[in-house]
Amino acid sequence: MIRAFQKKIGLHRFLAGVMLFGLMFGVQIVFAGANEPGESDTRPEGLILVPMGMNAVVVEKSSQQLFLFSSDSQGVYERMRVPCSTGASPGRKLKSGDQKTPEGVYFLTDAYEDRYLSAVYGKKAFPTDYPNFIDRRKGRDGSAIWLHGTNKPLKPMDSNGCVAMNNQDILRLAPYLVPGVTPVVLTDTLLYAESASLNREKQALLSLVSQWKQAIESGTDQDYLLLYNPDYLPEIPWWKTWSAIRQHAAQRDLSFNISIDSPGIYRERALFVIFFNMKLVLGNQHQTLGKRKLFVEKEGDDYRITGDLFQTFPKGEMGDIGILAEAAEILYLGDASEPLLQEGLNR
Repeated sequence: MIRAFQKKIGLHRFLAGVMLFGLMFGVQIVFAGANEPGESDTRPEGLILVPMGMNAVVVEKSSQQLFLFSSDSQGVYERMRVPCSTGASPGRKLKSGDQKTPEGVYFLTDAYEDRYLSAVYGKKAFPTDYPNFIDRRKGRDGSAIWLHGTNKPLKPMDSNGCVAMNNQDILRLAPYLVPGVTPVVLTDTLLYAESASLNREKQALLSLVSQWKQAIESGTDQDYLLLYNPDYLPEIPWWKTWSAIRQHAAQRDLSFNISIDSPGIYRERALFVIFFNMKLVLGNQHQTLGKRKLFVEKEGDDYRITGDLFQTFPKGEMGDIGILAEAAEILYLGDASEPLLQEGLNR
């Protein structure tokens, strides 16, 4: 089994090298069935769950290639690959000016046409959200890490940290990239894993999200915090208000529900990122809370949340700042026509 898997990994590396040769020198090379949806029993280990109908970008720094993967009813498949150029210095970005490309899971935050760009960015550009929450916690800084075109000949490892590609390739890629939705996995080496193994990991991570959701809906603050890594315990001053509204609603046979839509699960090395749309529902009413991002690490057989926040575009990441409690007040209290209830909740 191990040797068979190693052979498959070797085949992927061989195909990547041959395709890069063809792309660099204008030779069209076709492998029968190589990119057909749902045919392979392996897929990139960084793409644990790509929502159906959506796309994900993976940049492999070691081969200087950018891959576009898409998801349909049969699974995840490779749609496109093009040559790219990453930072002039090898390794993970640590600080501003080091000419390194980051490694991790990021999201596109905006899109710019050439008329808004200086010549260095070519015909199209997409900023990413580097540095993200985990980067900042680990002291990594810098900014302006973009996917963009170039008006000069493309050379390997020739950028200041961005991911550059030929103008015709960024324009081909652009229709599949959606700011606020499309993830970009920046990694040194694109590894493949058995789909069955990734599916088990997907179920374990979705179970974590289910526990997190249940803790918010009906658990205690301790139930909620037990899902987090002890090295990162979020501040939850909003919980007292949330709990009071939740209990008062229960006395009226009403219950709040958390709606989680279009979850995606991505990975770079030991760090997982779960990304989904989140709503608070009460009866036939709802409040959209936004795009939620959970950073997760595995500890033994358990998964623990090491960071959580709402992602806003194009502004970036933001903490809870009481969004859940505020939404509950809007849904349950409405226009504050019950002053006695308001007073009781504020005590």
